[in-house]
Amino acid sequence: MRVKNEKGYGAATAFWTSLVGTEGGNSIALLGGSSYGKKGDGNWQQVALCEGWANYREWAQMKDFLNFDAFDMTSYNSILNYRPKDYTGKKYTTGFPYYYTRMFDELILLGCSYGNIEKSMTSKTFSGFRDNLKNNISF
Repeated sequence: MRVKNEKGYGAATAFWTSLVGTEGGNSIALLGGSSYGKKGDGNWQQVALCEGWANYREWAQMKDFLNFDAFDMTSYNSILNYRPKDYTGKKYTTGFPYYYTRMFDELILLGCSYGNIEKSMTSKTFSGFRDNLKNNISF
C-alpha cells in the first residue's frame, strides 16, 4: 500500500512483481535454497531492504507485544535488552538480508519514524532509499 500511495498502482505492481519474481526465481534456481539469493544478485538491494525491514518489524513487534525474541526463538530477555546488532553470529541472524535489520534499528534509534522509513523504501536501491530518506526526514 505504501508504494501504491506514494507512486501509484503501476509502480506498486512493478515493485512487488520484481521482488516476488526475484525471490520465487531464487527458490526455483536453488532447489529449496534461500529465496533471498545472495548479495550481488539481481535485485539484491530491493530484497535486502524489504526483507531486512520485514525481519526488523517482526523482531520489534514480537519483543514489544509478546515478550518473545524472534531472532533467538525464546522469551525476550529484557535484562540483556538485545538490539539487532547484538545477535552477531547467532543462528537466525547470520547472513543476507538479516544484517540489514541492524540498519533499520539504528535509524529507529536515531529518531526516524516507521512511516518515514516505509515512505523511503519505495526505491529498489540503497542509494534511492538514502535519497528518499533525506527527503522524508527533517532534522
